[in-house]
Amino acid sequence: LSFTLCSLSGVPLMRLLLFSTALAGAAAQSSPFPSINQTGTLELGLPKLGFSEPGSPSFFTMPFNASRQLQLYLTPLSGNVDLYVSAVDPKPKGDEWSGGSSDFSTHLYTSDKAGLEADSVTIEARALCGDAGACPEEVHVGVVSSPLAVAAALFQLTATQLDTDSSASSGTAVTLSAGLPLDGSLAETEEAHYMFVVPNASDDTVLTLTVITAGDPDLYVSVGPALSDPAEQQVWPTATSGARWSGNAFGGERLLVPAAELREEAAGSCEQPSGCALFLSVVAYSQTGYELLAEQKSAEHPTVLRANRPASKQLEADGWAFFDYPVLANATGVLLTLTSLSGDADLFASWSQARPGIGSLSDDTYMSQSTEAVDIIRIEAGGEDWPTSLPAKLHVGVQAYGAAAEFTLLGAEPGGTAATVLSAGQPLVAELRGGDWLWYSFTPAAEGVGAITFTLTPLSGDPDLYVSQEPTFSASERWTCAEPLFGAPTCAASLEAAGATDQVVFLPGDQLYCTACTYRVLVAAATYTSFSILAQVGSVPGGGSVLGGGGKGGGGGGTDDAPVTALLPNIPTRGSVSANEYSFYRVPVSSTNRSLTVRLTSLSGDPDLYASFSELRPTEHTAEFHSGELGDDALFLSHYDPRFCNGTREGDAGCSLHLGVGGYVVNASYSLAVSFGEESKLSLISGQPQEGSLEAHAWQYYTIALGGGDVDQIVVSLEASYGDPDVYIKACPPAPPPPPGGHA
Repeated sequence: LSFTLCSLSGVPLMRLLLFSTALAGAAAQSSPFPSINQTGTLELGLPKLGFSEPGSPSFFTMPFNASRQLQLYLTPLSGNVDLYVSAVDPKPKGDEWSGGSSDFSTHLYTSDKAGLEADSVTIEARALCGDAGACPEEVHVGVVSSPLAVAAALFQLTATQLDTDSSASSGTAVTLSAGLPLDGSLAETEEAHYMFVVPNASDDTVLTLTVITAGDPDLYVSVGPALSDPAEQQVWPTATSGARWSGNAFGGERLLVPAAELREEAAGSCEQPSGCALFLSVVAYSQTGYELLAEQKSAEHPTVLRANRPASKQLEADGWAFFDYPVLANATGVLLTLTSLSGDADLFASWSQARPGIGSLSDDTYMSQSTEAVDIIRIEAGGEDWPTSLPAKLHVGVQAYGAAAEFTLLGAEPGGTAATVLSAGQPLVAELRGGDWLWYSFTPAAEGVGAITFTLTPLSGDPDLYVSQEPTFSASERWTCAEPLFGAPTCAASLEAAGATDQVVFLPGDQLYCTACTYRVLVAAATYTSFSILAQVGSVPGGGSVLGGGGKGGGGGGTDDAPVTALLPNIPTRGSVSANEYSFYRVPVSSTNRSLTVRLTSLSGDPDLYASFSELRPTEHTAEFHSGELGDDALFLSHYDPRFCNGTREGDAGCSLHLGVGGYVVNASYSLAVSFGEESKLSLISGQPQEGSLEAHAWQYYTIALGGGDVDQIVVSLEASYGDPDVYIKACPPAPPPPPGGHA
């Protein structure tokens, strides 16, 4: 065994900046989005792209139909905006509103959720018309930057109507635009309808349904002639009829609509002047909040990258994805973080080049081409490469280098107060400079989710974790989390030593346990640090799902609705599972040309390891691969095995490996890690052992994260189960933190 310590940063990054004092085109634009609005009339089912800044609200009018229920949905793309609706005030902006009730004298309804949480209102006709039936002809809508906001905001505002005596399934259908995400929310058994007019019928279309709060929405899709009004569509696809493409996996969905299948199913309508359209039904089998996005693979319409909202994509080998990130007034800078879940994705950004990284590079191109799991570009406001006027648009490109890749891209404002939205089971990687902090938010949003767990894994430095239910929880209050000054605690903290994993767990019955709340999460660091953060929910306190009948210890129930957590390569994940239960994970595999190793290290109890390329939740009875040794377990999966990626050998396409960790007889805790190839470097977490095995003359490499100057010594212990492994340690000078402006 070889132990290597070669970079105290833990995440070596390469940043190259080519800059010029001239910003071609970026600063000259009055608006980076041509259809942006601050006033106008809302049309049913047609989202309005709007802009608001402190002191300058946006106002819209909406015709009112007394026989129908009015719904307004506000999707923030950047910044923090609130929603106000009035029947009498043409410019409702919440001046008189306070507290949690509606002011019927001027504002019929208000919604002022924090940060990037979507605001929505539903207005009953009788609330406007009264007993006398004196109904207004229109209502007025104000979109106002939050009183706490200092920056401008970009948003989409959507109006729909429902019959007052019918279900949500009869509501107005909404038109989707390529690359513009829309938020939605549904109660159990409700459904929503959308139409996407296909811009290019010769291009593949990708539909992504992302769960923002816990729940299980499914997606059903049909094709037909494009309609001027989607309400003209008589039959919408369902689970039992009309759906040509569908996704009904637990959690989010990603559907590929190949161009050839689209044209075949459209029966010639794509060649007509009006073109063809996809008709989408989103059906909720439990209460859920979601984001829906329609894109085409050629990326003729770049995707709008929402501030503080991670965007996830899959790319073929050497494929590209492009984004536009809005940079609004008073922004303190831009921080782009690219996390490769599989493969090696590279990151490019430019103010002037619409497709940065393609062809010759412009003078204002930023690049980060690390071979590690994370790429970061930081641009400070006020630098010589910063636009001279805002708003502006930062163009972002991501390339899957050499092999297929799955990645998460996050755009944020460094040092900002906006919270990045965490999705259950989806880890995010970030970095902090000394004395800085980052905010996150997480909403379980469903009853019966069991344990709620926040895990902070250091990749370098010593980050600390604080979690609160209070929406006004501030960084200055974090010192009271470990030791409350008086009364009941309002937050919890995990302050482990440098290099150790921090974890906060809330169980049903705990004082801070709440499934309907939005948790506010703070990560703070005294010195430069990088880390991964993960929010999880479990159906039971152990975090798993009951073993199927006949499993170890018997037990009833099933695993069909158990949550699945994504694993980052080379970064161990700490977990726990109760006796006779399972916890499930997913490993994106970018290439069929590299073998992989899964290591399960027992910290307590005796967990067992199950794996499959075909079963989403492998168990003792369905797994293709299994390791059930006493104590630690490991699986080496050779890419020569005919079962690898279900035998896929077309080019360098990837797949997903699904893992199950089963508890046996007693509760168990463990560390789970996956690595690819022979040269991978696993992260070692302080106080958390890692299982390993080697053939004769083979090597395994590791890195360890160090904190600041409070580290007096490092102890590395190597215990051999058999054979005679040796350990070697090398320390290199610490890597400096990323410089301002992204300069190398």
